[in-house]
Amino acid sequence: MASPAFSHFLPRFGVAAAVAGVLSLAGCQSWNTQDSLPPTSGVQPLKGLAQNVSVRRNAMGMPLIESNTFHDALFALGYVHASDRINQMVTLRLLAQGRLAEMSGADALDVDRYMRAVNLKNSAGELYKASSPRIKRFFEVYARGVNAYLFRYRDKLPPDLAATGYKPEYWKPEDSALIFCLLNFSQSANLPEEINALVLAQKVGADKLAWLTPSYPDEALPLAESDKLKGLNLNVPGLSEISSAAGKLGELNPLSVAGASNWAIAPQRSRSGRSLLAADSHSPAWNLVQIRAPKYQAAGASIAGLPMIVQGFNGKVAWSMTSVAGDNQDLFLEKLKRQGNALYYEANGKWLPAVVRNETYFVKGQRPIREAVYETRHGALLNSSSNLNAGYGLALQQPNLADDKSLDAFFDLTRAQNVERASDASREIRAIGLNMLFADASHIGWQGTRRLPH
Repeated sequence: MASPAFSHFLPRFGVAAAVAGVLSLAGCQSWNTQDSLPPTSGVQPLKGLAQNVSVRRNAMGMPLIESNTFHDALFALGYVHASDRINQMVTLRLLAQGRLAEMSGADALDVDRYMRAVNLKNSAGELYKASSPRIKRFFEVYARGVNAYLFRYRDKLPPDLAATGYKPEYWKPEDSALIFCLLNFSQSANLPEEINALVLAQKVGADKLAWLTPSYPDEALPLAESDKLKGLNLNVPGLSEISSAAGKLGELNPLSVAGASNWAIAPQRSRSGRSLLAADSHSPAWNLVQIRAPKYQAAGASIAGLPMIVQGFNGKVAWSMTSVAGDNQDLFLEKLKRQGNALYYEANGKWLPAVVRNETYFVKGQRPIREAVYETRHGALLNSSSNLNAGYGLALQQPNLADDKSLDAFFDLTRAQNVERASDASREIRAIGLNMLFADASHIGWQGTRRLPH
């Protein structure tokens, strides 16, 4: 991570001559040598660029995008992200949509069922709808850049993606909001913890659960939580399948919570008399990039599929993030019964009909599968519909993202010119739980972000 003590960006490298409406490529990218991948040097005419754009890479393959307009920089970022990480982008999109079986086959079907119940598509729709016209325009331009790559290389996709036989759909602006929601979902640790607690309670009993549940040394044992399960029949239908799907999701998803740290030193404690900020992130999903355009300069870590730098340095302010693994997902045990073809759940002594959402799963090499997802007042049931009859279902409650301006706030953070502005922007990042640090030359700041279910 760049530090506010540095006023320069990475050194310029390579030589590139550009003309209007083309992408000029130069630099070193040693792994990008196959005929099916974009060239690493030369000039590529691209429809959608207003003027010339230059892309140069250092020895590690990190691109430096230079353009005369922010529009062209975003377009080029979409094209470069797709050039570098199209397989990751397509896989994450399918994973978030609950459609991975279309590319990977029946082995991914249990993860798809899990993700259809989670319904990130609905969360992404709320988040995108709440964003400003400015952000929607940015996402649209970025999507055009991704699609310029998909169109040019539609018959020459990277071997790992081509081998699956899956033909990627064109990128939509809402797909970037979906990737953001997957990042949010992946940074929350409470759901798998509660699933694991139920599995453990089945094996040892609710009375022993608190003694086997991790807690901080200065915290009391969570006896009140385990007491909620006493006297209940914890033979939850399909719990083992839910636990297995949650585990597989963690293995498949490079955005999942991982070990990381970030720290900042105030200028009063540094030898230079200027703030220092550093981040140690381990996610394989990070894609390092640098952008130079009028009124926008930033360098740092991006995620292919998102038109923003999520942690980096803009010449004035550095910002970084780690997960807080916040408790912003709640599981509810719902008492269920069947009556005819309808499913009912108990609420305040009354039996209410569960809302039905029909889903179709397209599985590679198999016929489509149609199943129902049921929802209670608390949220969707994670249990597969084939396991729901009588007994208990697991309903997942998540934060409501209606009217959430996190996408705007993240972009405002990347443009902040001092800690005060960075602090203002970070307070509006609420759709994701993060431990955020930021610093300019004279000050440092911290902000915890998240929404809670309600």
